[in-house]
Amino acid sequence: PLINASEVWTIQLSGINITGVDETVCVLDTGINFSHPDLIGKNKTCTIDCITNVNCVENCSISDDNGHGTHVAGIIAASGGINGVAINVGLIGVKVLDSNGNGQSDDLELGIDWCIANADKYNISVISMSLGADCLTHPEDCYDSYCDSAGATLTTIINNATSHNISVIAATGNEGNTTAIPLPACIENVTSVAATDKNDNIASYSNRNNITDLVAPGSDINSTIIPNPSEDILDYCGTGKSYCSLSGTSMAAPHVAGAFVLIRQFFRLQNGRVPTPSEIEDVLNDTGTLIDDSSGSGYNFPRIDVYSALISIDINNPTVSLISPSDGTNQFAQNVTFRCSANDVRLSNITLYVWNSTGIYNNTEVNQVSGINAQTEFNLTDIPHGDYEWNCLAYDNNGNFSFASSNFTLKIKQVNVSLTSPSDNLITNQNQTYNCSAETEPTKSLSNITINIWNP
Repeated sequence: PLINASEVWTIQLSGINITGVDETVCVLDTGINFSHPDLIGKNKTCTIDCITNVNCVENCSISDDNGHGTHVAGIIAASGGINGVAINVGLIGVKVLDSNGNGQSDDLELGIDWCIANADKYNISVISMSLGADCLTHPEDCYDSYCDSAGATLTTIINNATSHNISVIAATGNEGNTTAIPLPACIENVTSVAATDKNDNIASYSNRNNITDLVAPGSDINSTIIPNPSEDILDYCGTGKSYCSLSGTSMAAPHVAGAFVLIRQFFRLQNGRVPTPSEIEDVLNDTGTLIDDSSGSGYNFPRIDVYSALISIDINNPTVSLISPSDGTNQFAQNVTFRCSANDVRLSNITLYVWNSTGIYNNTEVNQVSGINAQTEFNLTDIPHGDYEWNCLAYDNNGNFSFASSNFTLKIKQVNVSLTSPSDNLITNQNQTYNCSAETEPTKSLSNITINIWNP
């Protein structure tokens, strides 16, 4: 909720909710335990084991032996006991870190290569990396400007990913450095992510500097955990738990990975093409809530807001539905309550139109609405007898507008006649008894019924 991801789950395009459907995130970490109730069925493969320094292989006999990767995965995609950012996204757990949370750059490169090679097969759209060099113990691997030449091989592989429209997200690290961030976050085509707390303050532990791209919540983030985590996580979580709160830029990066997924899905459904990683990053940057870090790094950073991002790129017309009276209604009552609903990224107002053969009967009542889904009603009194059509016109905050796809008809009648028998289009050589019935308004009485029979 801090990044307004849950606000977009009820938005629909082409009848599909914006929840990460048909998108997949490669989580390069310690693996993912997909037996967790909130992650069951989200895996596209068994664990992809890259800790061989030779090749990445699918290994169904291993899972997450640390806990870090499962916690990260839950922030992206959990659904059930808790909800992640993109509750219907697919996941692939790529194991590049060992049981102690340590890894080698060669394995990381293999893991990214595997995700690129299998992107079409599994609809991989984002690579999420909550990992990086330690700026205290390895200051030589932390940089105050882009480090593409320093990590040349890794840079080439990441540039290959982004050229295939796979976004690469990386955490900036937790040493509290205000001038440098580590590999791989310092590579230009990586979206680097620092951490905030739940009060929208920069987390004191978070590395950040002038090349940091985005910030997201990273402090006290409750997510999925394995029952027996590694020693460093055990101190925070204990054993036998399904959920645990952890802090770090490792928790901020998957918020951004999930946000990229939701924006990518919305953009793809709306525009019929996949957005580039830089397009997604730009819209999050332009619409985020600015966090003041003048007393730390001296910069302001955009804290992502998924709902605001979608509003800014919305070019779709609202989807309007007519609810009641139902199409083809015949009634005597001259007082009518019209109900209609609309769905959009952010609605503005709905107007009722009622008309007959002589022109518009009513279009003066405009109901202000807001949010993603809205239902409204209009009460019209003393409508003259006759045949009418009606529809509703909805506007959103970007000026996009639409009627329902079809008009509904309504008859305000003084007398209603029904033909009972013989049935329509009957072919017979037998004598027939003609039956019909009639009714009128409760305040009136019927006078007579005349039958008319004719041929061409």
